[in-house]
Amino acid sequence: VTLGGIKQYADYDTNLREEDRILIWNRCVEIVPSLAKAEICWNWCGLRPHRQTVCVESSSLRILNKHIPLIHNYGHGGNGISLSRGTALEATALLEKQLISRASKL
Repeated sequence: VTLGGIKQYADYDTNLREEDRILIWNRCVEIVPSLAKAEICWNWCGLRPHRQTVCVESSSLRILNKHIPLIHNYGHGGNGISLSRGTALEATALLEKQLISRASKL
């Protein structure tokens, strides 16, 4: 079981704070009391960048006179699980379009 998540604006500290860990744990146990008996295997802290509008777009990167397809897919914030399937499909379509366009020029 994965538990957790808090939103803190303009906080880029990736160190796990004990007060945040306890807050998340207590809230989860309040919702599902049987979790109180669960073993905690590990704790983890990370950043989930958020934008008003998720960025899903294509561009290319020029390296050694070659154009490398580059697909951007970020800014989901705390909505990553809900949005990631849709934006992954959109990003895949953008990559396919770039690769087809590139193949037709060869």
